[in-house]
Amino acid sequence: MSNSIQHLDKLAHFGTFCVLSILLLFAYKFSKPFFTTALVMALFGLAIEVLQLYVPRRVFSMYDFAADLLGIMVALIVFRILSSKFIATS
Repeated sequence: MSNSIQHLDKLAHFGTFCVLSILLLFAYKFSKPFFTTALVMALFGLAIEVLQLYVPRRVFSMYDFAADLLGIMVALIVFRILSSKFIATS
């Protein structure tokens, strides 16, 4: 796999987990929304990587998991900033 495709893969992991985390924050009203979303999404990302150990021609990638975690963190930060601005102006 070429380097440019590998980097696009990380961008896809980042973007997917960022969007899914924001959707999860909107969809459910957890008592601790940031902790719960981070935990659920991190476990989901880890599960996906572990399951790839059992799929031919797929491998566990710590870099993919790191991109997932970065997407989750960015989503939480963006959500916190936007929700605080929205609540402050309401």
